[in-house]
Amino acid sequence: MDIWKKQLIKQMLEHVQAEMGEPSFQEVEFITTGCEKDVLILDKKTVIAFFRKGLEIGRYSVRQELIRRLAGQSEAVLPECLYISPTQNFVVEKYVPGSQIAPQAG
Repeated sequence: MDIWKKQLIKQMLEHVQAEMGEPSFQEVEFITTGCEKDVLILDKKTVIAFFRKGLEIGRYSVRQELIRRLAGQSEAVLPECLYISPTQNFVVEKYVPGSQIAPQAG
């Protein structure tokens, strides 16, 4: 992993630590290929998502309501929000295993 990514991960974890305390993890994966956010995956258990243009609570709340409704009608494992940063810097969600979804060039 290059120095730029290591520094960015460190900064992200500092935001988390300031609000939630020191996160405990052995392994971190950093994904920057999503449409609207960069994510840290800690030990394939926890996802910390940082929205590039800031967290829009209204849109995120609608997304979470959609997920809650789908969860009630499906056996699929869907992401669950565990924490929303009061500063709107990030959200913490339960990790859901599966294939990475990224925009297609076209």
